[in-house]
Amino acid sequence: MLSALNSRLPPDLRVLVIEPVSADFHARFSATSRCYRYTIENSVVGLPTNRRSAWNVRRPLSVIAMNEALGRIIGSHDFAAFGVRVGSDPTRRVVLRAHASITGVPRTGAVCSSDAAPDPSVGRAVSGEIWHTSRQCDPHCEPAASIVVIEVEANAFLRHMMRRLVGTLVRVGHLRVAPDVMDTLLVVPSRGLVGPAAPPHGLCLVHVAYDGIRLSPRYRASPGS
Repeated sequence: MLSALNSRLPPDLRVLVIEPVSADFHARFSATSRCYRYTIENSVVGLPTNRRSAWNVRRPLSVIAMNEALGRIIGSHDFAAFGVRVGSDPTRRVVLRAHASITGVPRTGAVCSSDAAPDPSVGRAVSGEIWHTSRQCDPHCEPAASIVVIEVEANAFLRHMMRRLVGTLVRVGHLRVAPDVMDTLLVVPSRGLVGPAAPPHGLCLVHVAYDGIRLSPRYRASPGS
């Protein structure tokens, strides 16, 4: 069946797994969680290879500050400030996981990680504390860009919620607002404090979870399927 399905699909789309479900299964309403990923290319000059899959943000971002802000949205909160209500749907959502990571993309083809200790010389003061840009690479690498990946997993998302979260995180990463702005927005919705929605091309749905559904190896696609 996999071969038959894939033979009718365009080359950029493939079915990898088929799983039997009950007659009342619904792809949207039966889901227990979703995980979205947003990719930012943090570089003065955007690379052509990233133009369709990453938002080019030119000013340096502090991923440390962004992660501080992301930690504040984990749990059950009202995300009305970030999303659009559809009908009478509630705006409260439960965020299970939220994290930002950064990787350098050197011109030489090597990979520079953000695990190195921050350099105090690149810190800036925000609300009495010092936040550091965490883009720390070997100077010999000559990074062409830093790729910032933001992942958020929640029981559900409001329309535009992820993109507005990212837009606000970029303001935090630019040290224009402190990470605790999230605390305010989750209690008192204010579009004036929310950053503009990030462009759609950096957003990707990476995982949807369902109770009681396990991917059986016998349905997994093999090379050439």
